[in-house]
Amino acid sequence: MRRFARPVPKTDDKRLDDFSGVAEPAGGRRDVHVRLRRRGDRTCVTEVEGLRPAEARAVAAAARQGLACKAVLMRGEGGNDVVALQGDQAGRVGRLLATSMTCEISLQIHAP
Repeated sequence: MRRFARPVPKTDDKRLDDFSGVAEPAGGRRDVHVRLRRRGDRTCVTEVEGLRPAEARAVAAAARQGLACKAVLMRGEGGNDVVALQGDQAGRVGRLLATSMTCEISLQIHAP
């Protein structure tokens, strides 16, 4: 994964918030994956994947305030946006997503 080469657009950018042509999966649920990655001996990064661009920005902002950790938007392998959170936030990010998401999601946590 790599960081964005350009600044992430603000949430008032209507081009990224228009999802009229995007169909929801059957049942109206989307899969959101939370992964815990080890970096070095003692540090780790929690990655949240499967969010739309506007949702990823909102979750990153909520994590900065609610979880008191650094949150960075990154570009995933399939061109998807990934929110990288500093530290082991796998347990706490589920509650954060439940309060900040407006649609139904299927949360899958991949942590040791």
